[in-house]
Amino acid sequence: MERKGRIRFLQEKIVEQRLGAVLLFYSRDVFYYTGTAQPSYLFVSPEEYILFVRRGLEFALDEVFIERDKIKEEGKLANIYREICAKIKKKKIGTEMDVLPATQMQEYQEVFSDFEFVNVSPLILEQRQTKDASEVHKLKKACEVMDAGHKAALLTLKEGITELELAAAVENAHRLAGHEGTFFIRQPDFFMSTGPIASGPNLYKISGAVYTITGVGLSALVPAGPSKS
Repeated sequence: MERKGRIRFLQEKIVEQRLGAVLLFYSRDVFYYTGTAQPSYLFVSPEEYILFVRRGLEFALDEVFIERDKIKEEGKLANIYREICAKIKKKKIGTEMDVLPATQMQEYQEVFSDFEFVNVSPLILEQRQTKDASEVHKLKKACEVMDAGHKAALLTLKEGITELELAAAVENAHRLAGHEGTFFIRQPDFFMSTGPIASGPNLYKISGAVYTITGVGLSALVPAGPSKS
């Protein structure tokens, strides 16, 4: 979906779902709607939106594709509440409850005591499934990055090399090709190296939160991916 229409589409969904507003905090969602991943709260109602930047205002102003007058520097939830409460016409506020820590939820309930919070993550993820031409181009670039890793594996793999050495070569190729060097998985306590490589008997040792990652890792601290075998 084209960048300029993303918030407008969300506003239409807010009306359809009979919500008063949404208050987003997860960096991947904030980035999708605004162009910045700086720590922020994104308030969206059917009539307007405001990006409250908690930290990194100068970065955010350089990065966003939304209007600059929609951006404010504010990190305290109580201050945000005072500014937006009169703008919310209905008593339900949507947020990303699938990634919302319990302590943060408690703060929401204390500050917004006269409102009810509901989960809008499925709505956001459904919207993000529709890709515009620029997003398709980025997906193609991401495939090229992965291809660079595959090519590095073919060039590096030889008898006697360890899983760790091979993984390092693959990760290095990824980074040089433009990989950001990290993964964002919408699941608490999930971890995975950027080169989860295993070999021999280690291929049959499966772990991870979704029970799909092979390898034993370097220690019990991260028991998945490449080892020194």
